Amino acid sequence: MRSLFGVLHALGTLLALFALYFLLPIATALIYRESAVSAFVAAGAITAALGIGLRLVTRSYRSELKPRDGYLLITLSWLALAAVATIPLLWTLPNLSFTNAFFETMSGLSTNGATVLTGLDLLPHAVNLWRHALSWLGGMGLIIMGVAILPLLGIGGMQQYRADAPGPTKDARLGARIAHTARLLGLVYLGLTAVCTAALFAAGMSPFDAICHAFSVLSLGGFSTHDASIAYFHSPLIETILIAVSCVGVSIHVYLKGVYPDFITTFRYVSFNLVSMATDCGFVNANYGVWPVFAPMWMLFLSCVCANTGSTGGGIKMFRSLVLIKQSWREMFTLVHPQAVAPLKIAGQVLPNRVVYSVLAFIFMYFMTIVLLTFVLLISGLDLVSAFSAIVACINSAGPGLNVVGPGNTYASLSDFQTWICTLAMLLGRVEIFAFVVLFTPTFWRK
Repeated sequence: MRSLFGVLHALGTLLALFALYFLLPIATALIYRESAVSAFVAAGAITAALGIGLRLVTRSYRSELKPRDGYLLITLSWLALAAVATIPLLWTLPNLSFTNAFFETMSGLSTNGATVLTGLDLLPHAVNLWRHALSWLGGMGLIIMGVAILPLLGIGGMQQYRADAPGPTKDARLGARIAHTARLLGLVYLGLTAVCTAALFAAGMSPFDAICHAFSVLSLGGFSTHDASIAYFHSPLIETILIAVSCVGVSIHVYLKGVYPDFITTFRYVSFNLVSMATDCGFVNANYGVWPVFAPMWMLFLSCVCANTGSTGGGIKMFRSLVLIKQSWREMFTLVHPQAVAPLKIAGQVLPNRVVYSVLAFIFMYFMTIVLLTFVLLISGLDLVSAFSAIVACINSAGPGLNVVGPGNTYASLSDFQTWICTLAMLLGRVEIFAFVVLFTPTFWRK
């Protein structure tokens, strides 16, 4: 119980710090003279009061967190931050339900990019910035906060880093002075955001659009300030700035089906959407839901395996995919040579078997989660393609799915129950399943 109160004390600190983040939309509302400023001021005050109050109530339990406490802290952090982030949305968008508001904020913090909102072009600037700011914070800000700031307040940050850092290499050290390294990463993150903002502004975006889309690009968030997403700008130059054998192959397939009049146009749209989906960014510049079914399904598959280790992209990620392939080859080799010693090597280094087993367990849990949640959506009445693609897109932080949740639509057509299932998928994908599931095991709660 003492450990639980220690986690709540750390959570109170996170909420108090998060309250400062409301200054961004408050400043935006003041610049554009929007009435939404009162909603963000009130939301920031409520968040600060909750955080400070929680710290005061649990101040006697302030202590260094144990490694397992990080899993509970990060799960509670995502839920609590997403919950308080809904406050300004509920006050400024009166027709928005709490279910949809929570979905939107969880989508932002998990850098998913899926949305239930329409009429983005008409939203207050402060609300649009808030959506993108949540995405930017979810990209790296929470990890930097956990590693670089919490230790200064007497709260262990390494435990949160290990629980929250995306990828299978959570035990790898960032350096001898981890907090210093985290602050340097934060400066790099800020610098890249500034460079991306300047590039997008130079390419023709307004300053506000450039800032918002830079937030989305750096976090792989996929949010946009326009309903048409990147297609609104109709600019190959902007699309080139946002993205850097599948593009060519899928382009040929789509071109031969006669979707676009020439190959150059086909290559432009296919390349942007395929790279965006494969990296789990979530931007779109065309409705790929009307393409031949192979193309969007292949893109959805790439979203499962192409994200880099350490990125906010979801899915299995490249490192685990490589481990799975090498382990499969090792199993076939040992079938033929049962007495042989066949260590599994990555980049010339032997990978411990415990890491291999961890990867295999994660991949099993990953696919079983997709299957289970897909069946839940099917039972709720959603069609197969929509249900499957929605869960894959949400757990991979890829954004749009197919059919009723495709790039030409939003997730607003889902029922409240279906929306909560997709929200759960986003949370599971962002904390990489185990950090959430372990909370429901008896072992975790034993002394």
